Amino acid sequence: MQHGDVSQRLDLLGDEWQLDARVLRWPASWQSMGIKPRYQLERISGRYRDIDQEIAGLRIAAALDQHLTQGDWWAWLGRLAENLKFLDAAHGSSAYHPLQDSAVYEVNLTNSGLISRPVNEEARAVLRDWLSDSVAP
Repeated sequence: MQHGDVSQRLDLLGDEWQLDARVLRWPASWQSMGIKPRYQLERISGRYRDIDQEIAGLRIAAALDQHLTQGDWWAWLGRLAENLKFLDAAHGSSAYHPLQDSAVYEVNLTNSGLISRPVNEEARAVLRDWLSDSVAP
């Protein structure tokens, strides 16, 4: 996992990876002026598509290094936003995709939460397979 110049290497178990974050979203009028939502990354984990495996299987979840977040000011900003009533929403957001060696994804924060997109051919290929498995016959 890489954020700017800082990277963190993790081994995950499962069929998919999942990245979780807390998000503070500002009113639409602020967003129209270019003020973007803020986030604090919390953890990354492996997950299984099969619910029985998810319940019984081995899992790995790791807290993310604060250097990978917009971190130290999070609690201050949350208290300030709540007290001044200029917070539109505070919510959790997750992004997940298939777990595959050499697959690279880019995760971004939008006004509605985290989204992830494949970056390389390995990620695009495993995503095509994942999507075709997800469609009901």
